[in-house]
Amino acid sequence: MTPSVSQQAVSAYESGRMEDAETFALAALKIQPGEPEASRVIGMVRLGQGNPDAAIEYLKAGCDVAPANGKLAHLLGAAYRQKGNPKAAFKYFQKAIEADPSDPAAWQDLGTTALSLARWSDANCAFMQCLKIEQDNVEASAGMAFLALRDKDAALALRTAHMITARHPDHLFSRHVIAEAHLLLGEHQQALEEAIAIAKHPDATESMKGIVLGIAADASDALGKYDQAFEQHLQAKAHIANEEWRYLQYLDKRGHFERLADIADIVPTLANKTKTWPEFEKGPQHVIFIGFPKSGVSVLNNVLLRHPQIVDVSGRPLSQRWMDILWSEHAAQNLASLEYEDLVALRAESEESLEKAGFLLPEGSVAYQFLPFYSQYMAGLMMVQPTAKIIFMHRDPRDVVLSCFKQRFAARISMYEFLKLETTTRFYDLVMGVVHAVRENFDVDLIELSFDDVFDDIEGEARRVIKFLGMEWQDGLVLDEDRVVNRELQDGRRVRGWHNYEAHLAPVRPVLDKWAERFGYG
Repeated sequence: MTPSVSQQAVSAYESGRMEDAETFALAALKIQPGEPEASRVIGMVRLGQGNPDAAIEYLKAGCDVAPANGKLAHLLGAAYRQKGNPKAAFKYFQKAIEADPSDPAAWQDLGTTALSLARWSDANCAFMQCLKIEQDNVEASAGMAFLALRDKDAALALRTAHMITARHPDHLFSRHVIAEAHLLLGEHQQALEEAIAIAKHPDATESMKGIVLGIAADASDALGKYDQAFEQHLQAKAHIANEEWRYLQYLDKRGHFERLADIADIVPTLANKTKTWPEFEKGPQHVIFIGFPKSGVSVLNNVLLRHPQIVDVSGRPLSQRWMDILWSEHAAQNLASLEYEDLVALRAESEESLEKAGFLLPEGSVAYQFLPFYSQYMAGLMMVQPTAKIIFMHRDPRDVVLSCFKQRFAARISMYEFLKLETTTRFYDLVMGVVHAVRENFDVDLIELSFDDVFDDIEGEARRVIKFLGMEWQDGLVLDEDRVVNRELQDGRRVRGWHNYEAHLAPVRPVLDKWAERFGYG
């Protein structure tokens, strides 16, 4: 019997004849649009060509014809992952598993995608299911080693990763886990050597080089090799930038920094405008905790969240329309164009989002938002919530900027400002400029905290914040674990970390010293 055109497409693909596979698949789709096997073949061909958008178009057409086809769903997940959309990829990997729960590859891909989304529980479940079906699945085992590392069980992570590299010496993800585990165990020289070896491996991707050179930099720092550490941080960020160069070019064109400068410039105008408006109708009392990344804000945040009258609604009351205004490249113009009626509507949308999310705010409680990254949006926040109580925490700007620059991260959009010391400094300067302008021009109900004071007396500073919020102190808010702050914070307090990098910070010191003086850091 003569094979069908779609069968010929499958046969050509399996034998590596890509051009024939494409020709047969397209011919089959002309005869029967969305034919599942032909859609699958052309989807795989397009993915091999690095064209995920075209693959998605064909694969979705196939899913319309065969919605329960697990192979098509699995490929759609792969296409969205290649496109850089892990959330959509996760959804389609789930659909693939629903169609065929016995497919270890689908479980493996679900787990690795969950890792990229920081969905740790989902990743753990997916890897466990994969290993039940395929006991020697390398990627699932490596994923479990990484999860052990995340749970601070460096010894287990090291054992698991070594078992993998004993069979697969060039499995770079497992070797990354080994380097990270050595760092966590305080075995800095081993961490340094392993990380550098991975970075030199011919199969290391730009992203992997960025991650492991960050490990090498942290190890060098711990060994007191500060010049070497700084150079490795520079190299790490360069590799991460190479991974995201297209997006970085887009951001440069958007004028991200110029947008912040424009907002700071129009703050006096915004404040004068809002002073002529009637008061908003009374709603829930909002409390917003802002600052800047790496300012030690998380320690105090953990304490505040234990208070029974503080209801954590972080992110919820900011409606999508409001965030679109604040995130826009024309944010300054958008804010300047808003009238009282617009703010009433935006405020109502924010409160409605609270109700829809099911948040209950008993009498005397507050809607609390932990938004350390949102200091740059302070002008907009004060327009829509003028009676909000603001908790603002700072740290020595030289330590903050250095810590942000040294922070290890994969290629993520939200961290692009920290790829260079100069852009980190500029971002800090502009964000603090917005905060300063708002404090000077708006009637802000604000309490200011310093990292040093919180480190010296976390309970005393927490009591001060609770009193500022008009609440009674509760026993048990501060735990022993809160008093044992992480090593980075201790080092930043006892020996200023930035002093080890004075020569490297010299080009940006004039900007940082200005804010250090303003915040009272000698």
